[in-house]
Amino acid sequence: MIEHLAGATALRVWCLLFFLVGLILPMELQGASEDGAYRIKASYIFNFLRYTTWQEDAGGELRIAVLSSSDFMKTFRDVEKQKVWDRRIKVYEVDKVEDLPEDCHIFVYIEENGNMMFENLPKGVLTITDQLSGIDKGAMLCFFKEKDRILFEINYSQVKESGINMSARLLKIAKIKK
Repeated sequence: MIEHLAGATALRVWCLLFFLVGLILPMELQGASEDGAYRIKASYIFNFLRYTTWQEDAGGELRIAVLSSSDFMKTFRDVEKQKVWDRRIKVYEVDKVEDLPEDCHIFVYIEENGNMMFENLPKGVLTITDQLSGIDKGAMLCFFKEKDRILFEINYSQVKESGINMSARLLKIAKIKK
């Protein structure tokens, strides 16, 4: 029993270390391919799961719907092999917003030049994009590039209004739109 707890604690320490390294240190893109950018975004999204809770969450698996290119999906499928706090992650590839799975936790739209509007999604679904002006189009979280780094902005008022709670650690390293 003690060995199991020690292993679980060590795993949590490693996960926290991964989070801190992955989010606090700058993520350089110099010379990186689009695949490298996809890996960074997938890593961010996985860590967002660890530091986000939903008020109306019944437990079970964490459901993520993704509307993106097949190249991003290939990279993002690795997230599905992980667990967050002993919860399985299930990734659904969707062709349109109407195809979101029941009790979806996160909707990801990765298409920088896309024109997605996020206002009509169900309440409680965390919306993530890398679309230019994504926050202005209703997304709650938006990736952006700054000096060859991938950073993210959070529309905090919209997140709170949706019944989603984000850790102060996550909010501390984000650009916040209030």
